[in-house]
Amino acid sequence: MEENKDIELNPKQKKFVNSVASGDSATNAYIEVYGCQKGSAASAASRLMGQPNIIEELDRLKVAAQKKTFIKLLKMDYTSLQ
Repeated sequence: MEENKDIELNPKQKKFVNSVASGDSATNAYIEVYGCQKGSAASAASRLMGQPNIIEELDRLKVAAQKKTFIKLLKMDYTSLQ
């Protein structure tokens, strides 16, 4: 069965993605969000990380963070020229 990457994330998935995007491991993020044991969290987190909608959201957050960093660098560079 093919998964639809356009399916919106549910609140727990959003929290998981934000945690991973902030630097937590997928396993630790899964434990934090879903409250399960580490052994089962590793395989569950791996499955979740393979879902197209999760991948798409992580990519979107990564691009947004890169743009934000670039803008900050431009502002710092501009400020140093004054």
